[in-house]
Amino acid sequence: MKKKITTIVASLFLVGALQAQDGGKKHELSLYGLGGLSSLQFKTDAESSKLGFGGGGGLSYAYTVNSEWSVKAGAEVSLLSGKVSVPNLDALTPSFSDGVETYDLIRNYVGYEDKLSATYLSIPVQAQYKFLVAGVNAYAAAGLKIGFALSGKSTLAADSNDFYAVFPNFDPFHDIDAHGLKKGPNFTDSRTLSLGLNVALAAEVGARFALTEQYALTTGLFCDYGVTNIAPEELKPNTTTMNTLSVGLKVGFVFGF
Repeated sequence: MKKKITTIVASLFLVGALQAQDGGKKHELSLYGLGGLSSLQFKTDAESSKLGFGGGGGLSYAYTVNSEWSVKAGAEVSLLSGKVSVPNLDALTPSFSDGVETYDLIRNYVGYEDKLSATYLSIPVQAQYKFLVAGVNAYAAAGLKIGFALSGKSTLAADSNDFYAVFPNFDPFHDIDAHGLKKGPNFTDSRTLSLGLNVALAAEVGARFALTEQYALTTGLFCDYGVTNIAPEELKPNTTTMNTLSVGLKVGFVFGF
């Protein structure tokens, strides 16, 4: 029994010693992963988007100013998603031309869904504050992330779709299946999106656990909120505004030198 107690006390002393030593290095490299809500937020004429899931990872460098403050920057890749679902949707394209005639084109979708996905390369720049909570090294960081779109895609799907046209010289609706437009069940389509520059407010809070004098593990929560409009031209005029929102868990491995 005494041996067990001695082992526990020694272990606690070792952890405390490592925590006291942690953070003594002037420079740090951190390799980390992100996961949780990672959403493209947008609104169409018919519906607002639902929150999407995603993740990512990155590498950051931190310079220690003093025992409490440090500044860090790096590179981060993130995957984002979002979608809208509408049971019954009518989409109007005025003055549509099929090369022979010009008319107002009406698309009617049943079970319509538009899924968006994007990949961004971001440069995070943050100030970080270290502090103790119940003997555990904790940290809080805040700053900006400047993101450049690497890819963007919209995938459309519907249980069925019908095309109709209103011609300038006729009042009634005309079925235009004869004009060669796709019609019928299980409609799918996709298109590439040219998303804009994403500037996001970034904050995180978490704990840091020393493994040795040089190595440590970090875990915490993060939140990034995009403040710029990244809506692509391909979705206009139905979608004119879009931004990002990411909230989730961040886990990292730190090397000090």
